[in-house]
Amino acid sequence: MIKKIIKKFATKNECTALLGDNIAYYYFTNHFIKNGRKNMIEYLPDEIIHPAVFLISTPTYQNIGDHALSIAELQFLEKHWNGLVYEITLDQLRDDYKKLHTLVNESDIICIQAGGNMGTEYLEAEVIRRKVIADFPENKIVSFPQTIFYGEKAISRILLMRSKKSYNKHKSLYLFAREEKSYNLMKQIYSKANVLFAPDIVLQAKFESNAETVRQESVLLCLRGDCESVVGENKKNEISNFITQLGYGVNTTDMSAPEAVCQDKREVTIVNKLNEFMANRLVITDRIHGMIFAALAGVPCIAISNYNHKVEEEWKIINRNYKGILFLKNIEDMNILFTGIENIMAKKSMKDLKPYSVNESEFNLLIKMFETGEK
Repeated sequence: MIKKIIKKFATKNECTALLGDNIAYYYFTNHFIKNGRKNMIEYLPDEIIHPAVFLISTPTYQNIGDHALSIAELQFLEKHWNGLVYEITLDQLRDDYKKLHTLVNESDIICIQAGGNMGTEYLEAEVIRRKVIADFPENKIVSFPQTIFYGEKAISRILLMRSKKSYNKHKSLYLFAREEKSYNLMKQIYSKANVLFAPDIVLQAKFESNAETVRQESVLLCLRGDCESVVGENKKNEISNFITQLGYGVNTTDMSAPEAVCQDKREVTIVNKLNEFMANRLVITDRIHGMIFAALAGVPCIAISNYNHKVEEEWKIINRNYKGILFLKNIEDMNILFTGIENIMAKKSMKDLKPYSVNESEFNLLIKMFETGEK
């Protein structure tokens, strides 16, 4: 079954790479969890009103940051697009990809889910994106703000060349990078596509968190346990022990929900996570959306870089007009982290930190994509 699904989107040479641990894990932990899933045929109306926006590849899996991206995209489109928006999840796209051809006409805009999956780390997302770009050459396609990352392995170079060929062929492809390094790399690789900049789209989202949440004398650890983690269990224990010695409580969380999150559970899942952040004096995280959630909640944060550039580069954008985040390139010297914890917990100004306020002008180029008559 897994081979069948992957071969719908990949050539023979890519199947070997796609059947690696990354995709196999994703498939077996998510594909069979069907609570809340709807077949694309049942979910969409019989008649599509054109021109429309099709927002594709949205999640129904556990990653809360990705669900925040989807909510942010839908809010953005509601505000800046005059027509209807039809959402098609990644599950629905897998199950019924051919149906997309019968739904979309040339007047429609196809929007692809934002995130950090452009490149080789999340191969299925990259292969599906490339197929959509190849299959809809006459449509305007907007890839919401992304981080791009290609590793050093031979398969990375093969996949890079294939994506490069597909992306550069399209006449009306708009790739948005959410930080400077990705912008420069996209400009270099996809020289014939329209490469533009907009920050992580969650930064402009509005979530109704509980303003009356009582802030405890505690620190929240939101640290990865997946392939992107650079903070091992020993260091996690050292951090917890140090905080306890200072006399503060330690709470732990992650940006992954305990089970798959269907579309109608997204907002409550995100709000609950924001409330969890707001209940602490400090957040320590190596997740980009852990950092962003802390900023939106107005909670001081120590952000630790992960294996690629996305946390550091997005921090640079947020740091222009928000000073509630201490960024650490690495924590090889734990004393730097410990000093940061002590300083933040001692500063009165950090107790009265206001939530991050977005600079709307940074999204002007993305807004322009949805103005009537633009193509």
